[in-house]
Amino acid sequence: MSRFICLFFLLPMMLFAQTEMSLSDIHGEMQKFLSEHVTQKKLSGQIMQRAMVHFINQFDPQHVYLLKDDVEPFLTMSSSGLQSLAYAVDRQDYAIFGKINEKIQESIRKLRLFRRTMVVDIDRFRELAVTPLPPFLDADEGLVDTFSANEVELDKRHAIYMAHLVAKELDSFRALNKTLSFTEAVANVELELESYENDYLYLNKQSKPLGPKEKEHLFALHILKALTASLDVHSEYFDPKEAELLRMKLEKEYEGVGIILEQAGNSFLVGSIVKGSSADASGKIEVGDEVVSVDQTKVNTLSAQELDAALAGKVGTFVDVGFRKGSQPVYHVVLERRHTAIQEGRVDTTFEKIPGGIVGVIQLHAFYQGADGISSENDVKEALTSLAQKGAIKGLVLDLRDNRGGFLLQAVKVAGLFIKSGVIVAAKYSDGTLKYFRDTDPSVSYSGPLVVLTSRQTASAAEIVAQALKDYGVAIVVGDEQTYGKGSIQMQSVTQDKDAESYFKVTIGRYYSVSGVSTQFQGVKSDIVVPTFMSEKKVGESYLPETIKSDEIAPSFSDTLQDVDTKEKAWFEQYYLPFLQQKSDRYRKWIPDLVKKSHDRIQNNKNYQNLLRGDFYITERHGLTDEKVILDPKGALRTILNMQLQEAISITKDLIDLSR
Repeated sequence: MSRFICLFFLLPMMLFAQTEMSLSDIHGEMQKFLSEHVTQKKLSGQIMQRAMVHFINQFDPQHVYLLKDDVEPFLTMSSSGLQSLAYAVDRQDYAIFGKINEKIQESIRKLRLFRRTMVVDIDRFRELAVTPLPPFLDADEGLVDTFSANEVELDKRHAIYMAHLVAKELDSFRALNKTLSFTEAVANVELELESYENDYLYLNKQSKPLGPKEKEHLFALHILKALTASLDVHSEYFDPKEAELLRMKLEKEYEGVGIILEQAGNSFLVGSIVKGSSADASGKIEVGDEVVSVDQTKVNTLSAQELDAALAGKVGTFVDVGFRKGSQPVYHVVLERRHTAIQEGRVDTTFEKIPGGIVGVIQLHAFYQGADGISSENDVKEALTSLAQKGAIKGLVLDLRDNRGGFLLQAVKVAGLFIKSGVIVAAKYSDGTLKYFRDTDPSVSYSGPLVVLTSRQTASAAEIVAQALKDYGVAIVVGDEQTYGKGSIQMQSVTQDKDAESYFKVTIGRYYSVSGVSTQFQGVKSDIVVPTFMSEKKVGESYLPETIKSDEIAPSFSDTLQDVDTKEKAWFEQYYLPFLQQKSDRYRKWIPDLVKKSHDRIQNNKNYQNLLRGDFYITERHGLTDEKVILDPKGALRTILNMQLQEAISITKDLIDLSR
């Protein structure tokens, strides 16, 4: 098993393991997690309270299935009761989760009956589809009151939920240039709900009872996911499919035929095609085509997991896939399973010409590292080379607004492109051990005026880069008032063995910038605030439950090499210490002037002010007249983000002028 440290966010997924797990596996897995975790070393009453919340919410995240009376006994237990429960689970007694699952199964049966008897009217569904579901708190306090108080309220909430799903189903088909009737959309949603619910009723695709081992596997998986998530907000348990998706995100490498599927009822459509894959190279397959067979096996007999398994296989092997475009005859394509480098979500560049050269913009979406030299470091280097071919780079904007993390070591290497040698980040583990991550390459890829553009969604490894460059004084940080505030390190256990059962992400420590500060909760503070809508949103670590506390350590600008092995110190003393980056106020001394100039520009930009106030319109000049352009929310967001980037470029130009 190979291990790597990463700082990353994942969206929640409900995919199930391809190998069977038993209840007896849970204890060993939890002991593994607890031994690695930075603060949680044994099961406690508090962990058990969270585990029950997570067990309930992983089935019913929008509270459209369970009643207040169903969950109240589990969410209002006394401290002594919770502690007794922790002892029971530590002795491998999982009866409490079985009782919750019984309530889940009962709710499913009642709501299936309700759906069969409810009046499905297109006009009524349109009305329900724009009715928001009641908000609820994803936390212990007040959680019980966010569930429906009675069955009448629950039925209405479930109908609203179903209408939302139907609207989403219709939108998905439109995005694929496919037509779908309202009746078909309702039928598709019903099938999808039944498929989801069957995992908790322990039924297969044909609604037949699962065997004892399959049933135990699903129950154990649900328990282990709930227990792991209860350690802290960033710890997770993955099944093999989820681990594969995580590897794709971190390594930017896809393994397979290149078809990303989208399920529609009992059908599977091509939702997207991976560029450079065999599906892409065939030139025959289009988004929206229906997958009808795999190696002559009809897809309508397979579950989503079985279809995934049928398409997967050893790299270099081939699979015959049957497709259909609308009502046309089925066509077959033999596809090779390949390693394919993923181009999306890596680096984008733009530039603006100025006298004597350009202001370059590098947008880095994540911190990744894969085979064949794929890495954030190399992509940023290539981006700098590409920009230099457009003109002399007089100033640079490093755009990290959508960057939510990735490999810690890649964050170190990217930051190292802009400084000489030095500590980029320190990690403190549960036993108090400090490890320093250094840039040991004294070469600098770019040393001119530098602005790091951030947002409330800039997180984790991206915060390391922004804070390090700010600490050394080689960059000005611009954007929302602060970044996300994730200052914890996760160790990700991943193996190339497709049959392995243990994949997890567990919080093992905190990280600190070279100045000794932790970005946990407070994030990276902008030197110049250039706001967007996100400034007013409750986005960030401080708004999440089950987070770890923040602290500080001593600065490490003058690296003492305290964690370096004695045998290696001679090398560091000769080739590293003489080239340490010195902390500088070269750009920081101009921050007051830069703030004033930026503030004046933003205040005088009427369109920017309109959007900040929530008035989603701009005024465009056409000839001698002004024309008011109304924007939808997505258009307004795109517009203000472009304005924010343009202001970052303007600040860079100011920095260039002051640097002359």
